[in-house]
Amino acid sequence: MTKGISILVVEDETIVALEIESRLTKLGYRVVSTATSGEEAVEKAEHYKPGLVLMDINLEGDMDGTEAAEAIRDKYNIPVIYLTAYSDDETLKRAKITEPFAYILKPFGERDLYTAIETALYRHKVETELELHRNHLEKLVESRNSELKLLLRQQTEVSDRYNACSVLLRNHISSTENLIRGIRENRDDCGALKEIASGKVIDNVGRGIGNISEIFSLLQKISRPGYIRETEVDLYEQVRNSVLLFTMEGRNAWIRVENDFPDSPRFFVKGVRLDMQSLFLSVLNFIREGILKHYEDITEESEVEAEPYILITGGGSDETVNVRIFCSGINISSEKTDPLTEPVNEVSHSVSDISCYSLRELVGKMNVNFRIDDSDGAGTAFNLNFSCLGVLKEVVYE
Repeated sequence: MTKGISILVVEDETIVALEIESRLTKLGYRVVSTATSGEEAVEKAEHYKPGLVLMDINLEGDMDGTEAAEAIRDKYNIPVIYLTAYSDDETLKRAKITEPFAYILKPFGERDLYTAIETALYRHKVETELELHRNHLEKLVESRNSELKLLLRQQTEVSDRYNACSVLLRNHISSTENLIRGIRENRDDCGALKEIASGKVIDNVGRGIGNISEIFSLLQKISRPGYIRETEVDLYEQVRNSVLLFTMEGRNAWIRVENDFPDSPRFFVKGVRLDMQSLFLSVLNFIREGILKHYEDITEESEVEAEPYILITGGGSDETVNVRIFCSGINISSEKTDPLTEPVNEVSHSVSDISCYSLRELVGKMNVNFRIDDSDGAGTAFNLNFSCLGVLKEVVYE
């Protein structure tokens, strides 16, 4: 028996209410109060928070027993047992909708009362525990689904980065092979060999081999587990790698990029390395599109009065750090609208739309303050401000 359980009795006939209270006390239950109307029952249920309510279905007033029982169940999750002198189908049908824990038909004996109460209390306990377990399982499943979605997204991003690096790798290997093939084919031609041996050709070979080495280094970093997890990120390293990837892409060869972001002190921020590189690359790609829009017919051989270039600087404190990506000579935001507010054509595959979408997505999910400043024809600055996790004051080079 559930001893000492508190019970609210709702009965509009005073004599019957007193009789029920007497029987409940005799059985060892505690009656906290009685109510004679549906409205009073709801108010006292809120005040006393009883463990169970005995509710007469037919109450006088604007709120009958079924309406009061439904309100008490929905608001306070208290089990309700109906008391009724009527067993007609219509009454039972109305009562059934409110999902009571039991019915007791008047007149009833102590044994009927005891059995109904104990059954209702046990059922309510089991249902409450099942609901708690169900909520726990739902949260667990939701958490696992989120983890799986994140893992899938990270694997996709890593795969895309591998593919991009593979394309660059094939291009540089092909270029280096062509130069070597030229040397072999002209080994008997002293004039040709002399031209091939000139500084420009040798530099191209060396640069190609150096780029291949850098790409392999990037692939090794991408393969590390921490590369796709949120961790402390060295901003200098991410800026440097992003510039390397941007400049190694053939269509960007004509754009001069100067990376003056300080390598000492080193600033660390919280983030995902892959997201950080994607953010910087998206800004650089957006700038390239702005330059192309300004000089629509520019090519590698084109001569313009002031060749545009990109300058990357930055600095910070123990609290914040800024990365400033400056494009000289043109006001990109006058040529293109702000990438964070510009409507993106979702069915378009243009680099412009993709750059805007990528920037918007990355800025939205990363803890970064992004701002574009124009300088009256001098150029456009893209400012990215991060919360700083730590600063390494001195960098020791081995």
